[in-house]
Amino acid sequence: AQMESNKNAVDVDKILQAQSNRYKTIDVKKDILPDVDIGNLLLFDRQPVDTEWIGSDKESSLQQIARDNTQWLINEVWKLPTQQTQDALLVQLPEPTTVIAREKP
Repeated sequence: AQMESNKNAVDVDKILQAQSNRYKTIDVKKDILPDVDIGNLLLFDRQPVDTEWIGSDKESSLQQIARDNTQWLINEVWKLPTQQTQDALLVQLPEPTTVIAREKP
């Protein structure tokens, strides 16, 4: 009976490894830190674009930059204090620090 249960055992490490390979890390590395206005959910990426890195696959490279910047912004949101409600986990955004131009004053 003991050997029978080992045959059906689930290899959790293998499952976790497969999942970690499937998803990208939430850690984003940048040489130049972006300017973040969390009140507007706005990120200014000051990192110069390396044209050699982009190469011929511009679409994929730009998607990677957009993904990293979005992840950085989400990481900043999760640093804020949260409040649990019955239906959701809420974050109170601070006041915006960037004035956004509008069509009419």
